[in-house]
Amino acid sequence: MRELSSLDQKILNLPIEKIFPVVSDFKTYNEWFPKNPELKILKTTSDYVGSIVEVKIGLVSFRIELMRINPNKEIIVQYSGAYEGRGIWYFFETINGTKLMYEIELEIKNPLVRFLSLFVNLNSIHSKMMTKIFQGLEEYLYKIYDIKPNGLNNINDTQSKIFPISSN
Repeated sequence: MRELSSLDQKILNLPIEKIFPVVSDFKTYNEWFPKNPELKILKTTSDYVGSIVEVKIGLVSFRIELMRINPNKEIIVQYSGAYEGRGIWYFFETINGTKLMYEIELEIKNPLVRFLSLFVNLNSIHSKMMTKIFQGLEEYLYKIYDIKPNGLNNINDTQSKIFPISSN
């Protein structure tokens, strides 16, 4: 059994209350998700739980269903199709805004993807895609809230820089 697991994060210079509603509403995903993969909204609900989006990357497709919301804390989604398992969006208040994390633990069900995973690091590819997703989300949030990016939170950084302190 081949698995895909990843934990990616980004600090956004916005309060949780501005980020959470956008991430929990699949209808906004076409505004901030990269154009590749293709997204198709299959179902939306007024409270978002039960909403379903289909993701297609080349010949591979899978569905993501929003299963549970813990307001301003986490969003739990379920994958089916080429991948099966769970993804969780985590939201943490920080000094610089909101730390947004996305964690997945998926079993690869598609035979082609399972075969490719023998030669290609899918975890790394997923993390690169998450960097693009975080960047698109940040740009979209800045646009809808009319915020200009500043030097403290560069939209090209995946997470804030950490500088070691050492003595000689």
